[in-house]
Amino acid sequence: MKLVIKCKDCREENKVPNYARDRVNYAKKFGDKFELNCKKCNKTNEYHVDDIRAENYRLGEIITNRIIVLVIVSVISIILMIAFWGSPISWSFILLPIATLFFFKNNDSKKQLNFNKHKMKGRIPTSGLKR
Repeated sequence: MKLVIKCKDCREENKVPNYARDRVNYAKKFGDKFELNCKKCNKTNEYHVDDIRAENYRLGEIITNRIIVLVIVSVISIILMIAFWGSPISWSFILLPIATLFFFKNNDSKKQLNFNKHKMKGRIPTSGLKR
């Protein structure tokens, strides 16, 4: 899931600079209001945590992320295989990139729906929020 916000002036979607699993944790860590500079119109506006929207990654972004992870794991497994060449365990490092594909976390729409459903407005303010 990625966090985006629409510019108040040009309506362009911009990526939120920080990440949290929900709005409450975002507000606790980074404050309930923040400023963001739009990439398209280059104007800075102030936004509230409730203005953030969670979206699923697009197919191209998922494929790109998986390829990057697969390449990194493959390089590490080749290095480990060369380092442990004489040992029978060296051939098990070939299976590491294949296992990575199966355990790679899928695009989780449940997290996205949870983030978008719970808003901060109307909640009782706690002392843990930054301003």
